[in-house]
This record gives sequence, structure tokens and C-alpha cells, in this order.
Amino acid sequence: MKRAISLVLLATLVAALSPLAAKAGAPPQKEEGTVLLAGPGPNGETTGGCWTGWARRFWIFSGGATAGPFGSMIEIDKTTWNGKFKLEVTGGAAGTEDLDMTYYVETGKVDPTDPAQQGGIVESSSYLTREAGGEAGIVPKGSTVALVCLAIGSGFNADWAYTATPPAKKKK
Repeated sequence: MKRAISLVLLATLVAALSPLAAKAGAPPQKEEGTVLLAGPGPNGETTGGCWTGWARRFWIFSGGATAGPFGSMIEIDKTTWNGKFKLEVTGGAAGTEDLDMTYYVETGKVDPTDPAQQGGIVESSSYLTREAGGEAGIVPKGSTVALVCLAIGSGFNADWAYTATPPAKKKK
């Protein structure tokens, strides 16, 4: 009897630690942050959407340490690719904050010959609904980071929460 119980315990432990079990039961990715201000557009625009350039450049120049006051960067968990995500506004100074999200395969690199730091950018998808609140959709496959930014004129000091779940296992 002791041997049977030991075998059951060992089998349970092996199953729980196997890579397949870990991927199938992967927990959702959860992140939180704050976007203090909307970044002005590249030509000084003060109306319109969410201008990602400032936050993306802060991210590049800081070596991934910060996106500055104009956005937040999230490193994407590969297990959530093709799964659903939800970005929610959890607080804000005006109550009308409109957060948007852009996913990147590559954000670009510091390039002294390119003052705009535009080279090498690969966006995988953007969610830019023009209404107060956040976004929801599918995490694009291949994305390594996502940028959360605030639409110009929609408020300031926006707190947010991001949840992404791994895709459902396909039945055979």
C-alpha cells in the first residue's frame, strides 16, 4: 500500500512539474501601472490619438528601464500569444481617460544616424478605440512588448490594469 501511494505521489509530482502541464495551465499575465500624461504628436499636435513616439523613445534610450511620463511598457508573456487581453482604466484625474495599446515585435534601437529613432520598428497590432476606458482584444503572436498610452485631451494620471490569458487549448 505504501508503494502504491508513493507511486501516485511521484506521478502527481512529475505531471505537475512537466513543461506541458505548465503551459496548459499557465496563469494569466497581470500588470498594473500609471500613465501620467499624453505625449504631444510628432509635429506638436495637441489633439487626436495616442502618440506612441515619446514613450517608445524613452524606452529605447533607457535600455528598457522606463517609458517616461508618456506611457508604460509591458513585456509580453509568450504563453499569452493568441489569447485574450483586457486593458482597464482603474483611476484617473478627470474620469474621461482613454488608454490605447500598441504591441511591438521590435521597438527599434538607439541609432545615432537616425535622430527620430524610427528604424527597426515592427508593430504587430494597435488598439486605438476613441472612447473613455481601455481596450480589449487578442494578444498578437510574436509580440515582445506592448505600450500603454493616453489619448491627447482625454485626461491625465491614468491608472491601469492589464490582464492577458493564454489561449484555450484546442480539442483534438
